[in-house]
Amino acid sequence: MEILNNKAIVITTRRPNLVTECIRKSQIVETNGDLHKVAVHWGLDEAQALNKLKIKKVPSPILRDYKWPGLHKPMEHQKDTANFLTLNQRAFCFNEQGTGKTAAAIWAADYLMEQKRVYRVLIVCPLSIMQSAWQADLFKFAMHRKVGVAY
Repeated sequence: MEILNNKAIVITTRRPNLVTECIRKSQIVETNGDLHKVAVHWGLDEAQALNKLKIKKVPSPILRDYKWPGLHKPMEHQKDTANFLTLNQRAFCFNEQGTGKTAAAIWAADYLMEQKRVYRVLIVCPLSIMQSAWQADLFKFAMHRKVGVAY
């Protein structure tokens, strides 16, 4: 898989019609025997569709477009987590304690809000970390967002 001019993802597949029928902004650009290269517009819809087709290592446009606001720069594994969360409508994050899951989830939600895919986010967590972790981290990583706590 390669990224072309920050605008398209080029994948190699044996079943190009599966991609071109599912994703309107795609086309076959090269054929070599039974292998085909398909260029797909690099947008959130297209990346999510490729992910649903079980294409491995699809990059979310969050990696290209998002400004990663906040007091700290994200580490690579946090970008990987945010990438994963933006590509999947339903996801669990099983990262180890202390790896910055909260920040990655906040960045992913903020990006999806920027893209007008999500308008509100509900975070369900133990009362013991509601303010110390989530509310405090929202002000560290997405200080431009409003937060309300209900318990």
